[in-house]
Amino acid sequence: MLHHIADKVNRLQSVVEPLAQQCAVDVSSKSLELKAPSKPRQPPFYTSSDRTSLFSTIAQYTTPHGTVTVEAGRATHLESSLVSRLRDWSDADSSCWLWIRCPYERGYPTSASAIVASLMRASMCRNVPIAYQFCAPSPADDAGGTADELEAVGVSRLLMSLICQIATQDCCQVPRAIDLSNEPMARLDESRAGFDEGLILLQELFGHITGPSVIAIDGVDHLDARRGARRLSLLLNEVRPLITRNALLKFKILLTTVGDSFTLKDSLEASEMYDASHWKNKRSPGSARAGRTVCE
Repeated sequence: MLHHIADKVNRLQSVVEPLAQQCAVDVSSKSLELKAPSKPRQPPFYTSSDRTSLFSTIAQYTTPHGTVTVEAGRATHLESSLVSRLRDWSDADSSCWLWIRCPYERGYPTSASAIVASLMRASMCRNVPIAYQFCAPSPADDAGGTADELEAVGVSRLLMSLICQIATQDCCQVPRAIDLSNEPMARLDESRAGFDEGLILLQELFGHITGPSVIAIDGVDHLDARRGARRLSLLLNEVRPLITRNALLKFKILLTTVGDSFTLKDSLEASEMYDASHWKNKRSPGSARAGRTVCE
């Protein structure tokens, strides 16, 4: 009996094995057909390298006039009330603006520049996304034209710089639905039409920021005396509702001037301004405990 069963098993195996081999060949053939070369699907968002490459088109406009160098070890002594105000601004649970109005100084960079530079370094050390700009005064012999025209160009460069920095940070997931091809990017230049296009793109980008961000702009007063004031007002009036609308995120906006700014007065609340115009960036021999340094 056992011999008879074993014989049946052997005959069954002799039939099954060729079928199994044939099935394996068939499945393999089908899988080869399915793996035929096809165009890879693009992810729904631009990659980091994509964004860096695409925004290189307008990178030429983001460099401020002249080279701004703020010494890394420069210690700017601040009065205690300003230190407390900066801490409250930084620790606030909601988005907030702070304009520091510093006393007039000759030359550039200024003590206000050192405040922004310190904030920039601190943000980078803590991996907090920051977009910043040092708005240096334009040289009188700049090829851009008159002082009136150069101010307007400066605001356009500020806008393009913010666009580049925000869009290339990991906290901003830019969908491919936003057209960043060469043609629309080429329209973002220093003209008024390019400025208007940039405002539209900035509005779209703000809708895709996914984490807390800091924006720090030094030298706003260099953009605020002539035609630049009109563009600056448009930029601030565009950014403010974008930040207010996104209540889940914490945007910290720091603006500094040496002297006054009529545009900032019109655009910000009085409570968002710290008047340090009386502040002297020098410590008298008897005031060793009177202030703190911004680098502390």
